[in-house]
Amino acid sequence: MPGTRRYHFDDAEGAEHRRQIEELLERAHAADTLPEAIPLLTEAVAIATAHADLLARALCHAAAARVLHSHGRTGDALQEAEAEIALRRQLPNPILLARAIHFLGECHADTGDFEAALRHHLTALRMFTEADDQPELAKLYNDIGVVYHKLVEYPQALKYYWLSHGIAQQIGDAEATGRALGNIGIVQARLQQFDQALETYQQALQLRASVNDERGVAVVLGSIGNVYAMQGEANTALEFYGRSLAKRDPEKDQRGVAILQRNIAAMLRHLGRHREAVEHCAIAIQLAESLNSRDLLSQLWRSYKRSTTWNAPLPSASSSGGGCWSGNTRRSAHR
Repeated sequence: MPGTRRYHFDDAEGAEHRRQIEELLERAHAADTLPEAIPLLTEAVAIATAHADLLARALCHAAAARVLHSHGRTGDALQEAEAEIALRRQLPNPILLARAIHFLGECHADTGDFEAALRHHLTALRMFTEADDQPELAKLYNDIGVVYHKLVEYPQALKYYWLSHGIAQQIGDAEATGRALGNIGIVQARLQQFDQALETYQQALQLRASVNDERGVAVVLGSIGNVYAMQGEANTALEFYGRSLAKRDPEKDQRGVAILQRNIAAMLRHLGRHREAVEHCAIAIQLAESLNSRDLLSQLWRSYKRSTTWNAPLPSASSSGGGCWSGNTRRSAHR
């Protein structure tokens, strides 16, 4: 939400160097590009180190991990998250430690190390349960669902998504409720429960719009497009993909835009519009190259080759316009 401070110190002492660090970290988070953010993070770390401030150093690592993660640098984010945890273990706040462990699990999930992701998530779950921290539990249940989702263990994924949804509704967290509904819709679509998925997505769309979450709205619109794509309704799918694309920022959401462009190319190819399909594939490849994402590039080159081949079979669309929604990411939503 506008005006929300993401990086701040909970104590009321408010030393001058801590106020400087807070400002630098907020600016780094708001930076449009990583080259803009890095000098701000570096300056914050230097100030924290100069004052031998352990808590400030932990906050700097937390911010660096999340900024790097939001720009697709998951490997570097892992290192920063581990550094934050090492410092948090020396400090007296178990909730902040649990949040750091939760985020580390999310990073592992993004790299495909689902065993490590579940291990860290379950550790955080014990800590949040002991503290009865309902908002954090809503996020964490969702992210455990994301891991099972990626493992194609759909019953387990739905179990945790619904747990997240229940808590989020109870505490009145519209954003978390919308995130859980979006992920539930993805699973329903995968299980070919198309009418249920569309109904779920409509609820998610309303909730995302109610909290002015433009990117959340964009992802749900892309997911609705996927439901129509799965049913072979290419023109309707393209309509929703186009609405989703119009709400996305290719600078801040490169991976999501690349996947969406790939899905648009698949629909165009299905309609015999091969020249346009090639153009959209080329845009997606360019975005993926800037992210240095080998797995995504491999998928996109296969799609590009299909787009240059007449009468190629229609592939399944991506499960969302940018992945499952996790609870700790900058947007969201993991996606």
